[in-house]
Amino acid sequence: MKRVFWMTVVFILLFAGAFYGVQKIQQCPFMGSMAVVKSGYCCAQSGIYQKLSATPEQQKAIQVLDQEFIKEKNRLCMQLCQSRYGLAQLLRRADITQEELDEKTAEVASIQLAMERASVAHILKVKEVLTPEQAKKYMGMLYQDVCSQMDAKSCGFVVPEEKG
Repeated sequence: MKRVFWMTVVFILLFAGAFYGVQKIQQCPFMGSMAVVKSGYCCAQSGIYQKLSATPEQQKAIQVLDQEFIKEKNRLCMQLCQSRYGLAQLLRRADITQEELDEKTAEVASIQLAMERASVAHILKVKEVLTPEQAKKYMGMLYQDVCSQMDAKSCGFVVPEEKG
């Protein structure tokens, strides 16, 4: 009974996560420089160039970085989908073991970690293209966007107020 309960919980979380992730990717399939942020908007589409007063040269450089990043994110996304599908296939088996589930869950987690690392690496590459003033503003925009998505209703975490 306990095993069935945990398999059901894992199954629900797996598909809720997959649905949420796919929904966010569909909002912006070109997940640009701010892709670490769950809103998933692109530099060109977010008006970031105007907000940062980016020069045409900076815009071109960021677009090249975005294109490289898109390829990597798409590759990792495909791997993640395949791994989640593998987990779903395991859950259908009557003879599934906890060890098999743990192994497949670790595989899913490692791909998610690679996606997060790729996002952060991309952000740092974009930051290098910017002037120190633009970079400070860019990082502040990322911070605000990430924090605006965290609220007590979604996960119980409350972003602490910053002191002066």
